[in-house]
Amino acid sequence: MVMNVTSLLKTVKAVEDEHTRGTRAMEATVDAISQELRSMQFAPEMMRSSMQQLSRPEDLISVTKHVTAATAKAVAAGASNLQADIAAAANLGRKTISDMLSVCKSVAWS
Repeated sequence: MVMNVTSLLKTVKAVEDEHTRGTRAMEATVDAISQELRSMQFAPEMMRSSMQQLSRPEDLISVTKHVTAATAKAVAAGASNLQADIAAAANLGRKTISDMLSVCKSVAWS
């Protein structure tokens, strides 16, 4: 009897973890973007990547195409309501917005 209850509790926990995976990914994305926005207020001390070093206003146009793709993926994830899709959309959104903010910061401070 104890083994069955333990097994049931482990199963419930696994289902709960899977059910909240997308939510946790979205929360982490919001936190990461908030941190990136706070860092926009300060002049960059050292450029971290070649994209930041070579950013031009035209690069911002290029990066917005990725924002459009990430938005489409987020809409599709919302329609499918699958946790894996939501987590993937959140991660893509985080990377895309981070890249866009890096380009904006580089263009603004150059």
